[in-house]
Amino acid sequence: MKTKIFLFILGLICFSLQGQQALRKPSFMLLPSESWCYDNKLMLTDESGGSNCDYKRAFQENPNMELLLSRISSFFQDRFNGKFLIKSYTGGKKTQESRNVRAGLSNSSGETAKSNEDTDFIKNQIDTDVKLELSYWFVKEGPKNSLKFKLDAIDNYSQEPVASISKMGGISTYDNDYARLIEEELNNNMDNFFARLDQYFEEVQTNGLKVSYDFSMMEKSDQNFETEFNGDELTTIIEDWFTVNAVRGAFRLESSSDQELKFTEVRVPVMDENGRAMSADYFAKKIKKHFEAAPYNFKITIQRSGLGYSRIKFSKK
Repeated sequence: MKTKIFLFILGLICFSLQGQQALRKPSFMLLPSESWCYDNKLMLTDESGGSNCDYKRAFQENPNMELLLSRISSFFQDRFNGKFLIKSYTGGKKTQESRNVRAGLSNSSGETAKSNEDTDFIKNQIDTDVKLELSYWFVKEGPKNSLKFKLDAIDNYSQEPVASISKMGGISTYDNDYARLIEEELNNNMDNFFARLDQYFEEVQTNGLKVSYDFSMMEKSDQNFETEFNGDELTTIIEDWFTVNAVRGAFRLESSSDQELKFTEVRVPVMDENGRAMSADYFAKKIKKHFEAAPYNFKITIQRSGLGYSRIKFSKK
């Protein structure tokens, strides 16, 4: 009897360990915050007219930022012993530049491969679940120094805030070791911060990640989202598809017309059935496969814009 009980408990432990291994380790990327970049006049305008931080200048002109982010990264790794995957802009950028150089040296034409722009590197080269964005300010108060800072965790799919540590009142001290001061504040406030992160990851593991889609009908198509197939409008068919395929059928049709649809809060699984990490464009491939088949026979084009948003264009084959 004791042997049976032991084997039963051992089986439960093995099952539990298998479940833990199936969970994807959450990943973070440490960056200067956009508000800090704006305050320090470090914003760039891209081709689409949007603004992004000039991260290369941010680190070149503000060595304290790299130092502080490095100290925060070490703090995370030391305290949480591999629970999270921490990435940094500077480390990833150096790796990418090294790869570009090697690619250039092996180019048969003798030309050196061009490296990506910093904003493209952020958007396309490092995809993490959460961005950790740091803002800091040093203020001289007589013989003392005051350090103000804010660390925000932001969902990289929905761009929603997850957790935050803020010391906006300032730390008044004679000490000039700002990295150590931030580490002390992190140590004092990290329990609540990580409790919020744990809640976030448990929630998305159960309910899925939030992503958004814009559907559009190309001008050359003689069909639109009000075209009927087997008695149902295409818009209704797409909604039915999300009901079946989104996690727990969760999505929101925010706006609709015969030419455009906007879906938000579409819940997609953290991983697919083969254990691959999910994103909006990866999940959209299922939409593409479904609506390129009969009776719809559309040509579907997917345009990725970050982890949590894709444009899906319908046109004639």
